[in-house]
Amino acid sequence: MFLYVVYLWKQNNKNMGYTTDFDGELQLSKNLTPEQFNFINKLNETRRMRRDVTKLMERYKGEHGYPGRSIDTHTPEEIYGNEGEYYVGGEGYAGQDSEDTIIDYNTPPGQIRASGLDNFVAYWEDSQKRIREGSCQPGLWLQWKIEEMDGKHYLMWDGGEKFYYYVEWLNYLIAHFFDKWGVKLNGEIKWKGEESDDIGKIVVDNNEVRAGNGRVVYDV
Repeated sequence: MFLYVVYLWKQNNKNMGYTTDFDGELQLSKNLTPEQFNFINKLNETRRMRRDVTKLMERYKGEHGYPGRSIDTHTPEEIYGNEGEYYVGGEGYAGQDSEDTIIDYNTPPGQIRASGLDNFVAYWEDSQKRIREGSCQPGLWLQWKIEEMDGKHYLMWDGGEKFYYYVEWLNYLIAHFFDKWGVKLNGEIKWKGEESDDIGKIVVDNNEVRAGNGRVVYDV
């Protein structure tokens, strides 16, 4: 049991410092509105932490939430999402300054936090299930961002280190935003991790995401 817990911990934390590089971009079928553009990039710029939606509404009155949604026509959960997943405000670096809206600094919205090794396996399995279902944000940091090139919008890696759950984050962005905005993503992105055999490619065809590992072949 102990070895299994250690294995799951390593899988979940990827050795607490594993970096993957990405090359390529996904083209958007149409450009985002300025509000949508800024919203996606603010998701990228802020630490994704569990927050109290009621307190967010009391403090910010619907600001810094899902673009195009207002307190006149939408509920707090529709504006700020589950545990503040759509909130993109906050003070200080990456919105991390202390305030009473924050429930947990170290757990993404929609996930639960293990209270110790005794329940770590159940916690890890529950978190992975929620990530697969898209019912939570996959991690504390989103490292896909929107860039404009030659007048067109693209989704690409922001160049930051230690990006985990990159495929799951793509699926999350498509389900929660791009699909709802009538935007299709198309293109390919290759990845290369620190380990020599950790290479692969993400292919997106009209918002359908496929990812597969590559292999090194020596022609000798």
